[in-house]
Amino acid sequence: MRRIFIIGILALFLVGAGTTIYAKSNSVQNLSDWYKDAFQQKSGLVGSLTAVELVTSLSEFNQFITGSKKSLDAMIAVLFDEKTSDVQLSIEMQHAEMVDELEETVAALQQDNFDEYVDELNIEAELTVEVEKMLEELLNE
Repeated sequence: MRRIFIIGILALFLVGAGTTIYAKSNSVQNLSDWYKDAFQQKSGLVGSLTAVELVTSLSEFNQFITGSKKSLDAMIAVLFDEKTSDVQLSIEMQHAEMVDELEETVAALQQDNFDEYVDELNIEAELTVEVEKMLEELLNE
């Protein structure tokens, strides 16, 4: 019995001490501290996840830009090659056309009597000289 009595007293003492400690502690402050700690932990977690996602997104964007640049470089090279070959073909066609025209002109000139042409030029020059002399004589009178 004594034993039960001592256990009872100890139990009452422990319960009394527990309520006294609880009554002396500031539950609002404890709750506020807990909330602040929980908020900081979650904020840190969200911040780190945001940073990781931002770095991942920027890395993917960089890869996209690099891939796009390579694709555009390849497209520009193909376009440059096509335009270069088109221009070269056009120049060659113009060259061939001009050579043909020159050959036709040479053939036409060879068919004409060049000596007659030169004689006609000389006759015209002589006529011009004679006309000038006549005009000079008339003007001097």
